[in-house]
Amino acid sequence: FGIFSPSYFSVRELFWIKDNNQAINSIDDLADATVAIPFGYAAAEAIQELFPNMTVVETNNIYESIQAVLDGRVEALFESEVGIAGHIAKEGISGLKKIDVDVVPPLPFVFFVKQRQTHTREHFKKGPSKRIYR
Repeated sequence: FGIFSPSYFSVRELFWIKDNNQAINSIDDLADATVAIPFGYAAAEAIQELFPNMTVVETNNIYESIQAVLDGRVEALFESEVGIAGHIAKEGISGLKKIDVDVVPPLPFVFFVKQRQTHTREHFKKGPSKRIYR
């Protein structure tokens, strides 16, 4: 058994398109679009419910979703803002822009700690507000 830590930040899941795409200016423009989502991604079902005419293409990972957008195989991808930002920074990727609208509620980022890990559990109980990050 274990406990969850306090939330460290909210994870936003957003649509990302090519930065030169003039046809998509809002969420409404994606209603009939083809969108890449990594296989097994929990939000895929919610996206299909919100946008029943959207075609979802499952990819193997975030990088494959990014490439599908950049290559023009899909019009958009759906992924966490922090996940895409990490790939952009790590791989030096350019050519994407986000549609800055939350279509699903942001999720809290938490840790799960085993009860018997006393030191770790006490550390996480303090939460992010008690620590300074650089």
